[in-house]
Amino acid sequence: KDQVLEGNITVDKISTLELNLTASTLNGAILNEGKVDLTMDAGSKWILTADSSVSSLSGDTSGIDLNGYKLLVGGQEYKG
Repeated sequence: KDQVLEGNITVDKISTLELNLTASTLNGAILNEGKVDLTMDAGSKWILTADSSVSSLSGDTSGIDLNGYKLLVGGQEYKG
């Protein structure tokens, strides 16, 4: 809660990540080859710094800034 995360998150084929952003900011990419479930609340932001991928996305996604990059959610392009 109330964190600023800088940098990329890498999840390999055999790994799983459940990421809950609560009043926090992620300034980076999620490079996913495994399973990543991302939940965001209304006070959170994600500013992409490269093309990214998550398995699922829930909560308040209004804080996502694609920043010119592509986000795949469950293999489908996220349009915002």
